[in-house]
Amino acid sequence: QDNIVMPKTAKNKDGAYAFMNFMLRPENAAQNAEYIGYSTPNKEAKKLLPKEVAEDKQFYPDDETIKHLEVYQDLGQEYLGIYNDLFLEFKMYRK
Repeated sequence: QDNIVMPKTAKNKDGAYAFMNFMLRPENAAQNAEYIGYSTPNKEAKKLLPKEVAEDKQFYPDDETIKHLEVYQDLGQEYLGIYNDLFLEFKMYRK
């Protein structure tokens, strides 16, 4: 689970909200973050993560690192293919 949404046409909104609330409980959010390998924005869940995960700057960069990051923006269809090709090339040649 890397995101949770509910379509406006959902037939069981109560069930959807119950599921979201379940997944957002700190113990479940922490387990989910470890399983999918993503950081969690849930501060209480982060406290439950193993120290080596919670302190990993790849997942939780410090302020100095954040200064050098860029936000992924909608590049439009023309540039999206180029961006994806370059990113794939980067991933293939990483050591």
